[in-house]
Amino acid sequence: MLKELLQFDVDGTLKDSLREQGWHISPKTLRWTHISKIAVVGVDPDNNWIFPNHDPSQKCKLFQTIVIKCNIIPKPCLGCWKVVVHPKNLLQLMQLLKWQEEYVKGYQGISRFCKCGIEERDYVPYNFGAYFYCESKEEGLARKADVRKAVDLIDPSLPVILKRYCTEFEIRLGPSDKYKPTPAMEALEEKIFRRIDVSSAYPQPHQPKDIQDSIKVKWIKFAWGREDPTAIMFNDGEPLYTPAVTY
Repeated sequence: MLKELLQFDVDGTLKDSLREQGWHISPKTLRWTHISKIAVVGVDPDNNWIFPNHDPSQKCKLFQTIVIKCNIIPKPCLGCWKVVVHPKNLLQLMQLLKWQEEYVKGYQGISRFCKCGIEERDYVPYNFGAYFYCESKEEGLARKADVRKAVDLIDPSLPVILKRYCTEFEIRLGPSDKYKPTPAMEALEEKIFRRIDVSSAYPQPHQPKDIQDSIKVKWIKFAWGREDPTAIMFNDGEPLYTPAVTY
């Protein structure tokens, strides 16, 4: 009996992480409901990423928690495809950001969701990343063709790849083309979403320009600390910090 209870103990397994992310059990529905149902979620100023177009329906933190705690990949993630570019330096990152800003005009909150930023995950061997989110492999291949044309104008040697869901998921549960949920996994996912009212999560608002400018400052300092020769271009050709006296 205990093994069966523990296998499907959604509340015991997820409660701490859900509380940290602003979820609580509603006295009305008795389901996990996001606090944003009664309070608007603000924009995170401590971010590595600029979102020229953020998907308002994205629930990545919740889904990542489910993968980590329950070792299953939620169905919405199985339909998540990403076109990825890893710029070689800060200049290329800024160029890709500018292109993204043009590419998403007229598509805000609808499609062509994307982001640019710095990579600090120790299992990602790159300093910078540009991501374009798609809802199917077919859409991903079409998006990849658009991105390839743009990247060729920046640096034709930069690879443009299409991948499925988060890198962390593949590290944990194996290659994305081999993942197949078992009946037990599907039953667990069904119970999880009976307990969690995913629709209650408030859409993340668009980043204001001031926040994006603050993130760019972080990018420039990050690039300088990694001996990126293009970082100085974003400080009027001057070192970011006064060099030490040497003898």
